[in-house]
Amino acid sequence: MSVGLSEKLRTVVEHCYEAEKMLQNSKNATDLPEIEEYLQELSVYFKEFGDHLFLAISAEGGGIFPKIKGNDFDNPGEKMLSPPSEIQEKLRETIKKVEKILRELAHVLEYPKIPEDIALVLEKGTKTLYKKINKLKSHIDAYD
Repeated sequence: MSVGLSEKLRTVVEHCYEAEKMLQNSKNATDLPEIEEYLQELSVYFKEFGDHLFLAISAEGGGIFPKIKGNDFDNPGEKMLSPPSEIQEKLRETIKKVEKILRELAHVLEYPKIPEDIALVLEKGTKTLYKKINKLKSHIDAYD
């Protein structure tokens, strides 16, 4: 596996853990139980996606990561305010950041000579995450 691809994949895995922490922080700061459930589900999926991708990359290239930022990722998050409109706005901001991360994940699939196992994990993970994010968006919009 090329050094460029290794670095790109390392960044993707770190972004998965970053998204997981952002979503977890948003979940902890909201007081809308219906939204909390979806934020939790999405957060867990990002963590699992990062873990699966890390394993696929390790199996393919073995030891290409000196250190992956995972659970120790420092992202204190913002406390959300109680009015529903402000909570919704903060959640929408978080979703925009997560969608940006997903777009970056999708670009990695365009990389030449990406191993098939890694490509499959990326494809399946990004499709599932887009579905979960759209479901969360519809629930947030329902509070308008």
